[in-house]
Amino acid sequence: PAVAQAVARGHKRTLLHGFSTKLWWGLPAGIVTILVGGYYLLQDNSTLGLSLIVIGVCSPLLYATSLYGSYYNGTREFKKLAIDNAVRNCIITVSILIVAYITQNVVYVISAYFLSNTLTSGIRFIVLARTIRTESETQHTESLSLGKHLSAMNLVSNISLYLDKILIF
Repeated sequence: PAVAQAVARGHKRTLLHGFSTKLWWGLPAGIVTILVGGYYLLQDNSTLGLSLIVIGVCSPLLYATSLYGSYYNGTREFKKLAIDNAVRNCIITVSILIVAYITQNVVYVISAYFLSNTLTSGIRFIVLARTIRTESETQHTESLSLGKHLSAMNLVSNISLYLDKILIF
């Protein structure tokens, strides 16, 4: 919401700083997920372990690049957002179906989902970021602090949601 608010007020370059902020906030969760995946690999559960490692590697980048949706909401380009999401969902679905048809391996299917989702969001974000970089304006620091606050609250919420599952180890 912070990026959408800033973009709606004309601070479009906030998207670029929001990307790096969201990526840095997502790295700890990604690292923890990779470590948990490593734990399951050591416990001879390669399906869950490898799946968690793929998720841990892709998730921070996926969530950071998905900010292009907030940009389109802020600029009220809902049609463009709907088209982008439809194309992205079709690519993801086709990727999963092809992998599931070729192999019934769950790790490959999960990898197909996360890799295709991350790649399509990343490509869309890069295309959008290139158009924004040509504009010269200052970043909106008030929106960035709001975004950091919302990210911290989301982190606390996620920790409390999954704390019981972590303690079960």
